Amino acid sequence: MAYQDLREFIAALEARGLLRRITEPVDCHLEITEITDRVSKMEGKDNVALLFENVKGYDMPVLMNAFGSYERMALALGVEKLDDVGDEIREILRIPYISLQHKMDVVSLIPMAKKAINFPKYVKKAPCQEVVELEPDLDKLPILTCWPQDGGPFITLPLVFTKNPATGKRNVGMYRLQKYDKQMTGMHWHIHKNGADNFRDTKAAGGEKIEVAVAIGADPVLTYAATAPLPRDVDEMVFAGFLRHKSVEMVKGVLKLGGKQVRVLPKSFNPIVLYVVCALWLLVIKVELVLIACLSFCACKQVERRVYGREVQILVVAEIGIAH
Repeated sequence: MAYQDLREFIAALEARGLLRRITEPVDCHLEITEITDRVSKMEGKDNVALLFENVKGYDMPVLMNAFGSYERMALALGVEKLDDVGDEIREILRIPYISLQHKMDVVSLIPMAKKAINFPKYVKKAPCQEVVELEPDLDKLPILTCWPQDGGPFITLPLVFTKNPATGKRNVGMYRLQKYDKQMTGMHWHIHKNGADNFRDTKAAGGEKIEVAVAIGADPVLTYAATAPLPRDVDEMVFAGFLRHKSVEMVKGVLKLGGKQVRVLPKSFNPIVLYVVCALWLLVIKVELVLIACLSFCACKQVERRVYGREVQILVVAEIGIAH
């Protein structure tokens, strides 16, 4: 199942009794994360997603602990259990090893293979641009201060879009943004991250600034894809399309330059080349994309199984999704 947006995922959680709405006034400074900390440490039915609907000083709700259990994570990816994703990849990887004696197996596997490749779809209009503010004001967002010794409020679950200045290839990572004032944040990306590489490459090419787009409150598969440890130059939005069995719809960004409103779109792969690669893959010549997805998903799952006890609770507390 591909969720159209975060609202659909919230509705799915609530329909299964996996979400609790908090209507009492709460503070985004330390209080929301303290409540989430206690709930994330509970077991069974008491460990639920939390939707804080009455954040003091804001008209925007805050979703917390949405991915804090195996059940909710499976629901986010649209599967009965997390192993289902790995099983699907293993079935697709059978294609190169089908013998002539069992060549008819290809017929049954091709529909699954076709379902695995869903490149981003670019649209002219999108709900995320129903309201465009050319003078941003971060004070309108209930950005959380998670811990008493934190340097300030942090947006901790953003999808950060950058592109490489030489190749134009897109990267989507999840890097914390520390709020400095109403129009400025600090980008917390490690030096080995692809986003940081793109920034350094931009500087090396003589650029002083790098174009960055940030999405908050995306559907859960996009959020997961941004965290997946994919190899450099593997497009997270293509990976998300594989997980969703449906293309990710993307829209041109809106900037204000010289007092005029303009739209920009980062360069990506040539679509003709993409479809040629797709066709070759279906002819059993290329399977690297799915293999990479398999390896990255398995790596994430192994990490999850190692830490999904008490050690993960700090990570759960820092999880933020802003529903709007």
